Amino acid sequence: MLAGNHSNVAIGRALFIAPDTVRCHVRKAMVKLDAATRTEAVQSFCVSPSCPQRCGRGRRSPTEVE
Repeated sequence: MLAGNHSNVAIGRALFIAPDTVRCHVRKAMVKLDAATRTEAVQSFCVSPSCPQRCGRGRRSPTEVE
C-alpha cells in the first residue's frame, strides 16, 4: 500500500487501524530501511531480498517450482 502512494488515512481504513498506527509502522519501517522518505523506503525494500517480487527483478515465472 505504501508503494501505491496511499495516505495513512487510506491505509488505516483498508486495514481497520488508526492513521496514527499506520504512521508509527511506516516510521519504524523507514528507520529499519534507513530511508528519509516514504519513496526511498519503497525503493530500498524493492531491492532487498525480503521483497517477494523484487519489483520486477528476479521475478520467477509461474511455471517455476521451488
